[in-house]
Amino acid sequence: MYGYSQLAKKRIFGLDLVRSISVCAVVFAHSGYQYIMGFRYGVIAIEYFFVMSGFLVGEMLIREFHNGADFKLLMNFWIKRWFRTLPLYYLILIIKIILSNPFIGFKVWPYFFFLQNNVGGIGFFSVSWTLVIEEWFYLILPLVIFIFFRSGIRKHKFIIFTIGVMVAEIILRMLYVAYKDVPWGGIVGSFPFRFDSFMIGVFVAFVKVDYPKLFQKLSGKWVAAFFLLVLIGYLGVFSASEGGQLASTVYWTRTIGFTITSVLLALQMPFLTNSMFLNGISENNLFKRIVTWISLLSYPIYLIHMDVFMYVEKYIHIPSQALHLTVCYSIITLLSYLLIVFFHQPVTESRKRFLLK
Repeated sequence: MYGYSQLAKKRIFGLDLVRSISVCAVVFAHSGYQYIMGFRYGVIAIEYFFVMSGFLVGEMLIREFHNGADFKLLMNFWIKRWFRTLPLYYLILIIKIILSNPFIGFKVWPYFFFLQNNVGGIGFFSVSWTLVIEEWFYLILPLVIFIFFRSGIRKHKFIIFTIGVMVAEIILRMLYVAYKDVPWGGIVGSFPFRFDSFMIGVFVAFVKVDYPKLFQKLSGKWVAAFFLLVLIGYLGVFSASEGGQLASTVYWTRTIGFTITSVLLALQMPFLTNSMFLNGISENNLFKRIVTWISLLSYPIYLIHMDVFMYVEKYIHIPSQALHLTVCYSIITLLSYLLIVFFHQPVTESRKRFLLK
């Protein structure tokens, strides 16, 4: 049995805070409240997850591969990462198949290989589209670093590499949108076009590891406040770019817009990571404990919340919208807690037995 003290070890509260706000924003948006003042805020919450994943995974990779990489390091990184994401994903996927139609068979094969964004569609497990992008990133980035930085991470070479990936992604999107004229939705979930969001997070992690003084300067509260205001202003422009709705046909939102969003979100990482205002809060503070719990439960919350909404709507008639949402949120929280304590955490801990010696 895993309690708070065991699960909450070595947490960064600033990142927990953003993760908690982001997952709550996604769940609330899927409750039927997708827009605030014409802006689809859930989209930014997802972008935060992408940038944060790049930042956290990037820091781990840079530190582990800093002085050189071998095949054992590469395999151990994949084992540690995939034990944190794949078992719970496949558990939920299999449960969904059993509850919906155990004989659905061939129709769901792309979900087992994270190809559903580009093959067959995401209708069966809609929230999984973000996992597709993340898992391909977890597969490809360590492999690329292993190939090109086997002798160690050299600063100038790594800078050229990360910026080169970002620029290549922008050019790729520009060419694809210009040629195919695909809508915003056709870009946002297609993993070949989204790796720059993660790489921007990786670049900030690189600054943290190799340029700590610069990272410290960027973590100042006034610097963070400035970039936050710029982000809010940019989101206002983004929202207004198509009559207050999600910009699906404006050229810049489908190309450079993704990069701008990710850069402005990534520039919050130094403050969130280093701020004593956030990370100096006592462990016994009730607000901190609630936020940390939500962050700990965020992965199962994200995976199951849409199905809980669907089954409560289907089988439990609740005339009051407020009571309906209370029931849904309570079930989501309880199931997520059970999944973390009795499945996800034990499985994650078991990965130690599979690491290469």
